[in-house]
Amino acid sequence: MYSHLTRVNGKMGFGDTVERFARLQARRPGTFLLVAGIVTAISAVGLSRLRFDSSYEALLPRNAPQIANMNDVRARTGGTRQVVVAITGADAQAREKFARRLLPVIEKVEGVRFVDIEYPVDFFEKRGLFMLDTATLDDLVVAVKEAIDATKWFENPMNPHLDDEVELADVERLWKRVDDIGKKRTADLPLSGVLSSKDGRWTFMVVIPSIKFEDIARGKRFSQDIKGAVDSLDPGREGLEVRYAGNLELVLEQNIVVKEDLRLASIVAIVLGVLLVAAFTRRPAAPALVGVPLLAGVAWTFAIVGLAIGHVNIITGFLASVLIGLGIDFGIHLLVRYQQERDRFESTTEAMVSAVQATFRPALTSAATTAATFFSFVLAEFRGFSEFGLIASIGVVLTMLSSFLVLPPMMVILDRKRAGPSRRKTLVTRVSGRLPLPLCAAVVVLFSGVAIWGVVELGSLDFKNDLRKLRGDSPAYEFFDYVNRNMGAGFNPAVILVDGTTEAARVAKLAMNLKEQGTGSRIGKTLDVSDFLPGDVDEKMKRVRELADLVKDSRLDRARGERAEKLAQAREMVEVEPWTVDDLPETIRRRFVTLDGAQSIVYVWPTAPNYTADECIVWEEQLDRLASMARAEGIEIQMAEETLIVGWIHRL
Repeated sequence: MYSHLTRVNGKMGFGDTVERFARLQARRPGTFLLVAGIVTAISAVGLSRLRFDSSYEALLPRNAPQIANMNDVRARTGGTRQVVVAITGADAQAREKFARRLLPVIEKVEGVRFVDIEYPVDFFEKRGLFMLDTATLDDLVVAVKEAIDATKWFENPMNPHLDDEVELADVERLWKRVDDIGKKRTADLPLSGVLSSKDGRWTFMVVIPSIKFEDIARGKRFSQDIKGAVDSLDPGREGLEVRYAGNLELVLEQNIVVKEDLRLASIVAIVLGVLLVAAFTRRPAAPALVGVPLLAGVAWTFAIVGLAIGHVNIITGFLASVLIGLGIDFGIHLLVRYQQERDRFESTTEAMVSAVQATFRPALTSAATTAATFFSFVLAEFRGFSEFGLIASIGVVLTMLSSFLVLPPMMVILDRKRAGPSRRKTLVTRVSGRLPLPLCAAVVVLFSGVAIWGVVELGSLDFKNDLRKLRGDSPAYEFFDYVNRNMGAGFNPAVILVDGTTEAARVAKLAMNLKEQGTGSRIGKTLDVSDFLPGDVDEKMKRVRELADLVKDSRLDRARGERAEKLAQAREMVEVEPWTVDDLPETIRRRFVTLDGAQSIVYVWPTAPNYTADECIVWEEQLDRLASMARAEGIEIQMAEETLIVGWIHRL
C-alpha cells in the first residue's frame, strides 16, 4: 500500500516501472555501481578530447563570414599576433649583443617567419631628401641657401665681425633649422636603430609568425618554443632578464586566468554543496552520497561535450559549477526523502524504493522543464549562448539520471546492516510541521521588499563591456601597454590586403581622407610600403639638384669638424637616386607583402585602443566605409581586424 502503484487496463504503469527498477537496484547494488563506474571511466575518453578555448572567436558562429575572412587574412599574412621578446638588465651594449646571438636561435623555431631587432635607419638617412614632400623640400632649399650664405659670410675674414659668438650662434641656428626640416618626414615612420624603449631600459626583438593560431594549444606551443629558445642561452647568467609581450601572450594569460577561475568556481561550488548537505542531514556520509553521483553526471556531460563539440568557451566553461548547483538538488531531494522514509520502514529496501517512487516523477519533470528552457538557447547565433544551452540541457538530464542510478545503490549498501527505522534527529525532522503564521508573514514581507528593491535598482545597472576593465589589472597587460607605447606602432591595426603598391597607397590616402572628414573619426594613422618610397619623383629631383648645386660649392670645403661631417653627409644625400620596392631592405619589404608575395598590405591604426564594444562598432563602421570607398574606386580589398570580434559579439 506504500508503493503508489498504478495499473491501467491491467498493464504496467509508470509507477510500476520505477518500482521494479528501484527493487532491481536494491537486489544488485554492486552491479549498478560497477556499470556506473565503467561508464565514468569510459567518459575519460571524451574528457581527454575536451579543450578550453578562451578566444572570442569561439563565441561566434562557426560559419560566420567575418571569422572565415579573418582566418583567410591570417593565413595569407601569418597573423598579427606578433611576440615581442623584451630584454632588460646590464647595459644597452650587453642587451644588443645577447639579442644578436639569440636572433638565429629564434629564427630556427618552427612557425617563425622572421625576427627583427633593428630597422635599417642608414638606408633612409641617406635617402632622406626623397622622403620629404615637395613643399618641405622647397623650405629646405631656402634654409640650406640661407645657412650656406651665413656660413660663407662668417668664414670670410674680409667681412666685418662685430660679435663672433652671436654670429656663430646665428649660423648654428640656421643649420639646426636645416636638420629639423630634414628629419620631418622620417620622424613619422616607425624607424629606429636597435629596437629599444624610450627610457633605455629594454631592448626589443619582434618575432613575426608564419602561422595562424587556430587554437590556443597551437599558440601555447609556439610561445613555449620561443621561451625555450631564449632559455637555451641562459640570459640570467649574463645578468639579463627576459619578458614577453604581444597579443598572443595576452590570450595565453587570459586562458590561464580563466582556467583558474573555472577551477576555483567548481571547487567552491562542490565544497559549499557538500557542507550544506552535511549540515542539513547531519549524516557524515551525506556529502559522498550526494557528491559522487553528481560528479559522475557532470563527468558524463563533459565527456559528451568533448566528443560532440570538442571544447568549452569562456561562457560554457563555468557550466561545471552551474551544473553542480543545479544537479545537487536531485541528490538532496532523494537523500532527504530516503531519510524520511527510513522513519517509516523497517526495511532499507522498502525505504529506498518508496523514496525513489516519490521523487523520481517530480525530479524528471523538473529536469525536463529546466533542460527545455536551456535547450531554447540553442537557437541563438551567439555560440556562447547556443553551446551553453545545449550543454546545460544535457547536463541537467544526466545529473538527474546519475543521482537516481548511483545514489540508491550507495544508500542500500551503506544502510544494509542497519535494522529498524532511523531515529536520528535532523534539520528536516526539526522543522517539519506548520510554521507560525507571524513568521510566514514576516518572510513574505521581507522577500517581497527585497524583490521590489531589486526591480527599482534594475534601471541603474550599467552594462560593462570595456575589455580593459573586464580583463582587470595584470602584470602582463601593464607590460603590454608599456611595450605598445614604446614600439611606436600599436599591436592591433586593421590589416588590408590589396593587389599592388599603387592600390595600397590609394587605400591609405582614402583612409586619411576619411579621417579628415569628421571629428568623430577613430582612424589614427596608416602605413603601407609607399610610405617608404619616394613620390613625385620628377618634382623632387629638381629640388635635389638645386640642393646639390648649393652643397657642392667648393667654398664650403674649408669646413672643419662636425660641420665638415655634415657637409660630407649632405653631398652624399644629393647623389642618391630614387628607388623602388625591390630596392627596399628585406626587413621593411617583408612586412608589407603577403606570405606568397602576391598582395600588398596596408595597416590602419585607430586613434586609441578599441576596448569597449561601442568603440569597436564605430571602428567597424568606419572600416566598412573605407572598404566601400575603395571599391567605389575599383580597388578590390580584403580586410581583417581582430578587435572587431568584440563588436560582433556585442551585436549578437
